[in-house]
Amino acid sequence: MRLFIAYKIHNKDAKDIYLNVMNCEAFKKHKIVDSKNYHITFKFLGETKLDIQLISERLLESLYNVKRFSFFFSNEIGYMPSRHNPKLAYLKIYEKDSKFEEVFRNVDLGMSNLGFEMEKREFKPHLTLVRFREALLDDDIFPIYFKGKSRTESIMDKVSLFQSILMPDGPIYKEVFSVKL
Repeated sequence: MRLFIAYKIHNKDAKDIYLNVMNCEAFKKHKIVDSKNYHITFKFLGETKLDIQLISERLLESLYNVKRFSFFFSNEIGYMPSRHNPKLAYLKIYEKDSKFEEVFRNVDLGMSNLGFEMEKREFKPHLTLVRFREALLDDDIFPIYFKGKSRTESIMDKVSLFQSILMPDGPIYKEVFSVKL
């Protein structure tokens, strides 16, 4: 089973963000992520034969002391690896007190106890909006901001274990377990 651990964006927030993406002319010819798949990934586990129950129990233990918290979706768009040669566009996320980092560290450590490799890269919470699959033209100009509100507050209240089912039309993410914060 192909698995990952993430926070699923609430429907209202997802719809508002998706409308901004769809109204952005520069993104229309690329692979726009469906709003029902909006999430912030903490740990990609990949293909595993480990028992779901074991992973779920470890996730619950890892997040035992973590409380729900507020964060903000910005109107700022980032690009990986760069704006001039992007593989994906994402929405930047801001928070107080490094709570996302705490969740990430707890999940990463908990999953390493089950044999998953610890992450070497720095964790930066973000929401993937667009994937660029084709060569970009020199005249492609990508935005760095959406119009409208500069910040939208949201609540991180649950972390979930998802199964990722790859389909020709795009992935389907099925929640198999969750931990309420």
